[in-house]
Amino acid sequence: MPAGLGKNSKKVYSAYHRIIKSYEKTNMLITFFQVNRWRKFIINSIAEEIRKLHIKRPLVLDAGAGPGFMGDLFNRQIKSNIILLDYSIEMLENSIIDCNKVQGLFEALPFRDKCFDVVLSGFAFHASIDMNKSASEFARVNKYYTGLVSIGKSRNKIKQKLGAFYIYNLIPIIARLSAGSNYKEFKKISEIYKNIPNNNELLTILKKYYNIEIFKQKAFDTIYQIIAKSKNNKK
Repeated sequence: MPAGLGKNSKKVYSAYHRIIKSYEKTNMLITFFQVNRWRKFIINSIAEEIRKLHIKRPLVLDAGAGPGFMGDLFNRQIKSNIILLDYSIEMLENSIIDCNKVQGLFEALPFRDKCFDVVLSGFAFHASIDMNKSASEFARVNKYYTGLVSIGKSRNKIKQKLGAFYIYNLIPIIARLSAGSNYKEFKKISEIYKNIPNNNELLTILKKYYNIEIFKQKAFDTIYQIIAKSKNNKK
C-alpha cells in the first residue's frame, strides 16, 4: 500500500464535504489559534524568495485549497494569479478569494509542466491518496518553490503516542464544541494519522523531486512546515 490514504480516501473526502461551515473555526480551536501563524511562516518565506526573482504577478497553485486560505494569504503578500485546486467542489464554491478554481486530485494534476511559479498546500498534503505520486506531480508543475504545512507524524515513538492521544481523544471533544453533530466527521479525518508516513519518511519521498530548504516540526511533530525548491531549475 502506498504512503497515503489509499483506499481510505473516500471516507475521509466525504467527511470534508460535510464540515465546510465549521472547518476553519475548528481548525483554529484544535491548533490553539496557531494555524494562521503556521501558514504565514510558509507564505512569508516563499514570498521573500519570489521577490528576489523579480517575478511580477506569479502564477500560484493553492493545492487542496479548501476555501483558499493559503492562496489568499500569498496574494496579500504579492499580487498573484491564483488557481485553487480541490477535490471538493463544495469547498471551492465556498472560497474566500475570487480566482480560477479547478476540481482535481494531487496525483493527476490537470496542468502542463513547469507552469506554476509557486505551489502551496495548507493542511492538505496529508490527505494524498499516494504521497509519492502527489510529490511527483507537485514538482512536475512547479518552476521554483513549493510550500507545505500539514499534519505529520514524529519518528520518535513517545511523540507519536502523544500526538495520537491528542488527535484521537482530544480533537473530537474540541470539534464537538465548534462543529456540533458534525464532530464525527472530524473523527473520520483523524484517521489520516494512521496512514501517513513519519516525517523522516516523508522527507525521503520529497527529496526525490526537491531540494528541501526549510523543514520545521511543531506540536509533538504532528505539524510540519516545509519549503522545497524544484530541482533542475537554472534560474
